[in-house]
Amino acid sequence: MKAEHPDWLIKAWHRFGYWNFANPEVRDYRARILREMADLMGVTQHTVQVRWCSNARIEAEKDPATGHGRISGHEYERLRRGRKPRAP
Repeated sequence: MKAEHPDWLIKAWHRFGYWNFANPEVRDYRARILREMADLMGVTQHTVQVRWCSNARIEAEKDPATGHGRISGHEYERLRRGRKPRAP
């Protein structure tokens, strides 16, 4: 998605850039991912983002722009295939 929409990024020292959450399209895109993950797992978005990402039950990196967890692509696919979050 970053390659398709470079205008959604804030340039950084590395080649990937950071999501620009000042852009409403970026916020909508990230919210759709959280909603989809929550729906797949039968929980709320709060549970996915705050309880599981923050407590390292789902592999996520801290987003410097928001302070919230970003779920990696391979972790998303693992969970989508029916795997559960890690034990607390």
